[in-house]
Amino acid sequence: MEDRETPFLYLEMCDTPGDEYAATRVGEVLADGNVARATWWQNACRDRTDLPRKLPEFSLLGVYEVGDSFTAPSTPDGIAGHHFRRT
Repeated sequence: MEDRETPFLYLEMCDTPGDEYAATRVGEVLADGNVARATWWQNACRDRTDLPRKLPEFSLLGVYEVGDSFTAPSTPDGIAGHHFRRT
């Protein structure tokens, strides 16, 4: 990863099961055409109590490495999307 220079990251947090997310939402985000890589991860330690929460809990994190002209699709209910610029 150290050699990657992706200008933006687009993250989605949701409680959708991984198989369902992969079968539906990933394709919707990839349809933009400006996505270099996509991966999704299960939250292995949901509802931890040892650290204070800054964001609402979620079961799955979708991670997309995207280009300058990426436009995130509208997020359905239950999915929070966050678009970050590399600095």
